[in-house]
This record gives sequence, structure tokens and C-alpha cells, in this order.
Amino acid sequence: MDLRGLVFYGTGTILGAGIFVVIGEVLGEAGAAAPLAYALAGLVAVFTALSFAEVGARVPTAVGAIDYVEAAFGDRLRLPAIVGWLLIVANIVSGATITTGFVSYLSSFANVPGWVATVGLLGVVGIVSIAGMKQAAWFMTSTTIIGLAALLLILWLTRDGLLAWPGLMLRGDVFSEVRSPAFTGILAGAFLAIYSFIGFGDMAQTAEELKEPKRNLSRGIVITIVLVFAFYFLIAMALGGLGNIESIANADAPLVFAATRESGFPALPLALASLLVIVNGALTQIVAASRLLMDLGRDA
Repeated sequence: MDLRGLVFYGTGTILGAGIFVVIGEVLGEAGAAAPLAYALAGLVAVFTALSFAEVGARVPTAVGAIDYVEAAFGDRLRLPAIVGWLLIVANIVSGATITTGFVSYLSSFANVPGWVATVGLLGVVGIVSIAGMKQAAWFMTSTTIIGLAALLLILWLTRDGLLAWPGLMLRGDVFSEVRSPAFTGILAGAFLAIYSFIGFGDMAQTAEELKEPKRNLSRGIVITIVLVFAFYFLIAMALGGLGNIESIANADAPLVFAATRESGFPALPLALASLLVIVNGALTQIVAASRLLMDLGRDA
């Protein structure tokens, strides 16, 4: 995997849950001030990203944090096992959240039972992950390109909101829809938006397949956080400036709903593109968990 492949892998991993699943919850808490919630979350997340960039370049392995703990404390059993199992639980929780978003998006344009959608998603990502890391990276690169194109189209369809938001900010109107005083709504939105930046650890786990990891891993992580933050902020601006935010926040597929509500653009292409990017997030969780289990078994 080269630097370009790493950036696509990381972008697909992070955007999958962050922009398509969580943004409705962030809008529900922060209202039109959602871009500020994402900015606050990004400020916190950048320290995590830079930490993974530094440590991952120093210890370029396929299991990430487990080997970081081994290198730091010289313990090959107890502390690495605790960290490994905690990360596996985190992968399960994250995968469940992504699956919920997938089912919600699918139900917005197709009447498919939830259990069928869940089993189908697990089957697809399971087959791709079994095929190998190279195949998973190619799959994620292809679907990420489609997802980024869809996001650019959504920004174009919601450009009225994007242009209106700076004026709302200057007048202070963005704070009128925050649920609680003292900007508690923004803080609550930022707490939810932190989830949107999960994925830098998954990028670090590609170090063994990455060309020149000591050089490219840190560069790839920095490029990725800049790219995903730009999309988060711009999309949040566009949706925050449209008005009637409550209806967007309550929609099963907030981005598709907002982009098609007034433009008349068909929802199906955007929904399909959204589903492909959400699949990326689920695939990453399976790949990461399988690598962690492999290393725990190897060290036992």
C-alpha cells in the first residue's frame, strides 16, 4: 500500500460513520452551531491523530496499540492482553453503531427487514476481509472515491445553506437553536462528534503493508485528518444553514434528506453511495478485530 492508498483507506474508515451516521445526532444537540461542535471535536482529535502518527511510525506493526504497550513497558502478556481486549470491545461497539446506521440508511429507500440487512452487511465485509488486506484496501479505495463524489454533490445541492451559514454566525443566530444555555448543546454535539474522528488507530494497523511506513504513516494520518475535517465542517455548515434543522436531525438518512428535500434530486444514487461508505467503516472494524485476535493468540 502506498501513501495514496493509505489516505483513501483512512478517509473511508473515518467518514463512513462520522458524516453519514453521526451528523444527525450532532445537529440534534448543537443545532445550527454544529460546525462549532465539529471544530471542537477536531481540536481534541488532532492530538490523538498526531500521537498515532508518531508512535505508529516508531513501531510500525499490524496490531498497533498492543505492540505499542509491549514496546513501552516490556510486558508481553498482561498489559497488552488488557489493551487488546479493550480494543476488540471498542471494535464491536463501533461496528454495531455503523451497522445501525447502515440499516437506517437502507430503510430510507428500501423495505428490507433489519436482520436481513445486518446479515447481508456482515456477509459482504466478511468475504472482503477474508480475501486479504490488499483486496480490502482496493475495495475501500473504490468506495471512498464514490463517497467523496457523493459528498461533493451534496455540498452542491445544499449550497444555499453553505452560503447562508456565515451570515447566521456573524449575527449570532446559529446559537438560537442550541438546546441548552452556556453552549451546553455545542459541548454535547462535540462529545458525539468525537466518534466521527475514530479511525487513526486502524490506519496505524496498516503499517506492515505500507511502503516506507516510517515516512508515509505520519504523512497519511495528517493528510487524512485535514481532509475529513474539511468535509465535516463544510457539510455541517451546509446543513446548519438550511433551516428546519429538527427535521434533518430526525431523518433516518440526514444527508440524503437534506440534499433532496428542496433540490428534487433523486435520493437513490446518494443513498447507495452513502451505503458504500458506511460499509467501509464496518469492514475496518472486522479487519482490526481479526488482527488483534491474531496477535493475542500469537502471544498467549
